[in-house]
Amino acid sequence: MHRFLGVMHAMLSDNLQGLVAHPGDQFNEQWGRSRAADMIMVLQWIYERDPRGNEGLLFECMEFFRQGGHDWSWWYTEDVYPKVDLDTLPVNFTAKFYHFEHGVNVGQGLKSSAVIRRFTHDDGLLDATRRGVDWTFLYHGTPSGGVIADERLSGLSPARGVELCSVVETMYSLSYLYQATAEGDYADRCELAAFNALPVMVTTDWWAHQYIAQTNQPISHIVRDPPWHNVGGNAQTFGLEPNYPCCTVNHPQGYPKFISNMFVWLDQEGIAHALLGPGSVETTTKSGAKVKITCDTSYPFGNAFWYRIESDKDFNFYVRVPKWANKAKSWTSVDGSMPTPLLPDPDNSMQEIAMIAGRHILRYSLDTDIRVVPRANSTVSIYHGSLLYAVPLDPKVTYKPSNYPKAPSPAREYTMTPSKKWGLAIDPTTLRFEAMSNPTDPLPEPVWDEHKAVTSITATVCEIKWELTESHGHAPNPPSASERQCIGKPFEVKLVPYGAAKLHMAELPIMQTGWKK
Repeated sequence: MHRFLGVMHAMLSDNLQGLVAHPGDQFNEQWGRSRAADMIMVLQWIYERDPRGNEGLLFECMEFFRQGGHDWSWWYTEDVYPKVDLDTLPVNFTAKFYHFEHGVNVGQGLKSSAVIRRFTHDDGLLDATRRGVDWTFLYHGTPSGGVIADERLSGLSPARGVELCSVVETMYSLSYLYQATAEGDYADRCELAAFNALPVMVTTDWWAHQYIAQTNQPISHIVRDPPWHNVGGNAQTFGLEPNYPCCTVNHPQGYPKFISNMFVWLDQEGIAHALLGPGSVETTTKSGAKVKITCDTSYPFGNAFWYRIESDKDFNFYVRVPKWANKAKSWTSVDGSMPTPLLPDPDNSMQEIAMIAGRHILRYSLDTDIRVVPRANSTVSIYHGSLLYAVPLDPKVTYKPSNYPKAPSPAREYTMTPSKKWGLAIDPTTLRFEAMSNPTDPLPEPVWDEHKAVTSITATVCEIKWELTESHGHAPNPPSASERQCIGKPFEVKLVPYGAAKLHMAELPIMQTGWKK
């Protein structure tokens, strides 16, 4: 890498050669310039861990990438950022700024300003970062934590696509931002994507994935007239390489990066469980305490955690408290002591537990309620904890072998059609959560299987007039509020975790009162 550093510095010193295109160059500069912060992160990693006397070159290269990279802090300013469906904007705008509108660029760009701030110490970049995340999800986000961009940003339509590559890049950016800024909202958003947007796009054997997913997707087949910006009709089918090949090689990094950022150092004497879930860590605090921590939990399906902790010195352990938690009813307990109510630090969402040297059992329990979150066009999405819930459609699955030469037998191309009604409106006043019968029971394998869902939400729904655009089509946007008359008697359904329902309806119109006999 240090040999490459010398070549990099020589090229960048020559008018940013290789990063910014000059007359006669034959490469597309938008990708490297939009994603320059990822290279800066690599340089910072080398600077901190293995500089070999090249600190000056490393800093100069960081500055070259800052100068030559596209400025995401500028994009996230009031007079520039598009807060509307980009399909409504003139082509001369969207074409000019496509590098800021491309979904994967957006996922990576969310962390750009914070990365640059590490070596420029410009705290104004943190404000740009906050705006970027807030606006991206407010105007272009899905209920599952992804970014609506079927190549290019769209609006808020549940018929539009979320690219799998953008999901894993968004997760990584959000996990980075939590460590860089200590703002708990970034970690909450990271978990939302990790436990919803990512698993819904991958089959339970991990041999097939989608290129894009729709929030409301009652069918997975080749769409004759796709509504997406620049992806093919097979983009929402499951296969080895539907549409472009990037997601085939990129999606396996999602969970490894999530897990590698699960535990972090905090101050001189602390270890923190930053991204919640089952895991373990063996490390030494900055003050020298040797620590081993193992977390057993069914999270995100259950919200109880058991930690086995060993240390040779006193240290501080921290657990993140998500924003959705009911703090008054959530608690920690060490070695069977009386539960202690949570009082997390408002700056970083961390609950501190002082641990004395030795072996201990820590229990951490989070309480929460069902959340009904309004979406566009008088629709709602339903949550409990970090999970989005959706109407599952029990797909009828057919497949054919992959057409890749010498592809192994598990490589298949799938078609999924619904076996249940999907054109539904919901009564959000009827929701009832059904928890795991025993939170210490092992989770089923595979865990993201709608027939093995260990939690559910019961709801009253009714069928409304809402059909595919055509036999080879897709589910259009939900009917307007005036066109939601029930066409049958209301009935109960069980919503399951979104990530388990490969065919699903997760942005549901609110039911009108009364029904037609």
